[in-house]
Amino acid sequence: MAWAALMQLAGKQLLNHRPLVILLCLLVTLLLGWQATGIGINASYEKTIPTGHPYVANFLENRSELSGLGNSLRIAVEVKQGSIFTKDYLDTLARLNDELYLLPGVDRPYMKSLWTPTTRWTAVTEEGLDGGTVIPDDYDGSAASIEQVRTNVARSGEVGQLVAGNFKSSVIFVPLLEISPQTGKALDYGEFSRQLEALRDKYQTDDLRIHITGFTKIVGDLIEGLTQVLLFFVVAVLVTVGAVWPHPLRAQHLGGGDVLAGGGTLAARSARHPRL
Repeated sequence: MAWAALMQLAGKQLLNHRPLVILLCLLVTLLLGWQATGIGINASYEKTIPTGHPYVANFLENRSELSGLGNSLRIAVEVKQGSIFTKDYLDTLARLNDELYLLPGVDRPYMKSLWTPTTRWTAVTEEGLDGGTVIPDDYDGSAASIEQVRTNVARSGEVGQLVAGNFKSSVIFVPLLEISPQTGKALDYGEFSRQLEALRDKYQTDDLRIHITGFTKIVGDLIEGLTQVLLFFVVAVLVTVGAVWPHPLRAQHLGGGDVLAGGGTLAARSARHPRL
């Protein structure tokens, strides 16, 4: 009984001070809305791995000496017809490699592809060890230089690593930094994914396919999907509010319907009781 009386008293107080209650609700809504403007959709690579595991903990302790082995992307550039040993393919790969290299958040010294200077070949000759970059310094796109690239790839040990065994695709390995040195902030996975899609649209053709895989791309796609879901939610709320919000024409129409309904009821009663 005491609880029921207390609830009844609280209800009366709320009804008796409705303007104050509405004002408090409005202030809370404005405060929470202002705080919501600072909310960003992002993710962290470290939050998705078991940091308590001994192997992962050891990696995190020595990450300064293991750069390029954490969060990374692999971008496979596949040719539909022929092989990768053509001038058009190698030129496209070079341009894509350069644009990826300049993206904010890329750990540039550890990026690797056929065009990076860290991709080298070695061979034992009669004069000793010999070696060089897979793409030679004097590469000019001629048939002879392309044949030299083919030979260097075979001697580099990258077949099955950077280069597919059927020579129809090669991979660009892109390690990423958690903190972008250009902005000093955490890497924005959503924006980085949009930049990757822009490069895909720029270089992908009917004969050239670009495949992107990695934690950053997966999270970027999830962020894009979540943004679309939130947009759909906002539109649904607006449609619902528009459907239930009082409108003068709707109110007038409903009022007329009530009058007609009332008149019809009165006529029916008169028919049943003629004296009325």
